[in-house]
Amino acid sequence: MSNPTSPGGPNPVETASEPIQASALDNSSGPALGGAQTVRRLTLYLLLFVMVVIAAIGLSGLLTRLFDTTRAVVSNDTVGLAQSLAFTFIAGPLAAVVWWLVWRGAAMRRDRASLAWPIYLALASTVALIVWSGQLFAWAADGIAGRWMPAELATGVVWALVWLWHAWMWNHSKNSPTRMIGVAPVIASLVGLVLGVGGAVMALGALLSSAVDALGALAGS
Repeated sequence: MSNPTSPGGPNPVETASEPIQASALDNSSGPALGGAQTVRRLTLYLLLFVMVVIAAIGLSGLLTRLFDTTRAVVSNDTVGLAQSLAFTFIAGPLAAVVWWLVWRGAAMRRDRASLAWPIYLALASTVALIVWSGQLFAWAADGIAGRWMPAELATGVVWALVWLWHAWMWNHSKNSPTRMIGVAPVIASLVGLVLGVGGAVMALGALLSSAVDALGALAGS
C-alpha cells in the first residue's frame, strides 16, 4: 500500500507525538523546579532569621551600654563590646542583603503564594513579640521596684522594632502572603492572653507578698 502522505510532507504520527513528548518533558521538569524553589526558600528564610537574631543581639548589647548610666560606653569589657559590634555590623548587613534577595519583585511574586513565606513571618513575629513584651514588662516591673535595668529596656526596644518590621511585611499591599493570612493575629492574641494572665498572676503575687510583709511589720511592732 502507498503512504498517504507526500514524500516531502510531515508524518502525522511523528507530528502528533511531538506535543506528547514536550508535555512529558514539562511534567518531568516541574517537580525538579519546584523542589529547587523550595530549597531556595528554606535556605534564604533560615539564613534571614539567623542573621536577624544575631544582629538584634548585637544591637541590644550596644543599646545596653548606651542606656547604662553607671558605666562608660567603652569600658573594661572589651570582649563584650567587640562581640556586640561584630554582631551588629556583620550580621546586620548580611541580613539586609538576604532580605533584599527575598523581597525583590521577581522572587516575591513566586514566594508570596508559598507556605514558607507566611511560616517565616509568623515564626519571626512570634519570637519578636514574646521577647520584646517579656523584656519590657520585666523592665517596667523592675522600674516600679526602684531598679534600673538597661539590658531589659534595650532588648525590648530592639525586638519591638523587629516585630514592627515583620508586621509591616505581613500587611504589605504587594508582598504580603496569600496563604495562612489569619495565623499572625491568632498567635498574637494567644501570646497576649498568656502574657496578660502571667502578668496578673505576678501582680497578685507581689500584692500578697507586700500584704504579708506589712502584716509582719505590724505584728512585730
